[in-house]
Amino acid sequence: MSALSELFSRRWILREKTPELYYRVKDQLPMLRPFLKEKMGLSIIENQLLIKLEKTADIPRIWMGIDKFVKKEEYVFLCLILAFLEDLSEMDKFTLSQLTDYLLGSYRFSDLDWTIFSYRVSLVRVLNFLVEEGMLTVSDMRGSNFSEDMTTEVLYENQGTSKYFLRHLDYRVESKEDLIATESDVDEYQRMARRQRAYRKILLDLAVYRDEGEEDFQYLKNYRYQMEKDLEEILEGAIHIHKSAAFFVLEPEESFGSIFPDTNNRSEVVLLLAASIRKRVEKGLLTLEEDDTIRLDRLSFEALLHELHRESKAGFTAALRRMTPQEFGREIEAYLSDRGFISCDSSGLIVRIRPIFGKLSGYYPAQFLERGTASD
Repeated sequence: MSALSELFSRRWILREKTPELYYRVKDQLPMLRPFLKEKMGLSIIENQLLIKLEKTADIPRIWMGIDKFVKKEEYVFLCLILAFLEDLSEMDKFTLSQLTDYLLGSYRFSDLDWTIFSYRVSLVRVLNFLVEEGMLTVSDMRGSNFSEDMTTEVLYENQGTSKYFLRHLDYRVESKEDLIATESDVDEYQRMARRQRAYRKILLDLAVYRDEGEEDFQYLKNYRYQMEKDLEEILEGAIHIHKSAAFFVLEPEESFGSIFPDTNNRSEVVLLLAASIRKRVEKGLLTLEEDDTIRLDRLSFEALLHELHRESKAGFTAALRRMTPQEFGREIEAYLSDRGFISCDSSGLIVRIRPIFGKLSGYYPAQFLERGTASD
């Protein structure tokens, strides 16, 4: 995997955890920095602890959240713990009880009570995330698990990397109004230059839709070949422009950040669903709107998913096979919605299938499905 792919695929590269990768990427930074800064407006943090590409998306997406978090308060805990760590130096140690006392005094959204199981579970989930990401290490532990036993004590060690977790701003923010005003100034001056925005969108999102920014879409149409020339120096792929959407399609052997399809079985389901939708369009059973979307009432969309489960589940993983059609439908709809493949109107009764489905298709070979059925 190229250095650029590594930077986009990872939150950061820690010297302590992956020293060979750290030095390999570091050697290539002089070549990568000009492209990332001039074309995309992205900065690289490099120090003795880590190398991190400050990835900035112009349109926030649900899939950009932290997959391991399931509640909003977990993001609150994360921010408060990051603030707690700001006052510590690298290699400083602290106990879980010190942290829980700090959170009790800092949490402002409700009455935080550690006797409530759900709060303890959420805190453990956040702490495990911080350990997995290399911001904390566990030096010692007494007891089983804080979520099960309030008397559990853990000794943590700060690794000094947490200060680089949040995106660094080059200006002072003391209120929400300051943030809005200053963001506008910075966007005009450096971040929101149209060229940088176009490069970021085509590389960081699944698709660039015309209805999400006519100006950016027109830039892609007008400068497509120049952009491809710039990109071919670092990535094997091509920009595809259609009436209502644009895509950057990688060559099969190329890897770059979070791509679709990946190795997740839900990606396979999306490809199968896309093939099913394509067949229905070709037969005239489904109609494209002017913006290349397809609008279905909820019952019709759920019927599509239930039919897919019935016809193709022999190829699914055991977890998806064991689901009822209704459970499968909810699981796949959430996946599609989170990643921007579909959207719903305010009532939730109309499902809008996005144009990206027109670029996808997949099927299971008949013998593969037969083997799956036999194994069941």
